[in-house]
Amino acid sequence: MNYWNEESNEDDDFFCSSVAALMGEYAVKHLCKEPCRTSELTGHAWVKEVLQGNPTRCYEMFRMENHIFHKLCTKLVDHGLKPTNHIGVEEMVAMFLLVVGHGVGNRMIQERFQHSRETVSRRFHDVLVAYLSLSIEYIKPQGCNCILILCHYGWLNFQYYE
Repeated sequence: MNYWNEESNEDDDFFCSSVAALMGEYAVKHLCKEPCRTSELTGHAWVKEVLQGNPTRCYEMFRMENHIFHKLCTKLVDHGLKPTNHIGVEEMVAMFLLVVGHGVGNRMIQERFQHSRETVSRRFHDVLVAYLSLSIEYIKPQGCNCILILCHYGWLNFQYYE
């Protein structure tokens, strides 16, 4: 009987030390985080710097002139794009244009604008939905009248009529 208690105590000690080690690892990994995006130049400040700087820089970054960028932002707001508490419309559009115009990946946008992966993806999607809504106004097939049906998930249907 004494042998059983000693073995049981050893198992309990091993279990407790294993749990303590796992808890310590969890705490280091999830609770003692070091900030990753710590640049002093935020995305908003960078966009402001580009828009107020040399016109060539604006054209190179966003593939359009400064006044066109502002008109595009206004049009997208008219088509449902809304700023969030932390990100303005200009910053969202700038992120979108860098991805589309330069093929920049999500991680580079995270670093440049100092936002998380999820935030970058959500704001990209918001701008994309506004662009799709805007495209109905500007993209029309020639030679026919048509109705384009757009829903939250994208194009549902093309219906042509005479």
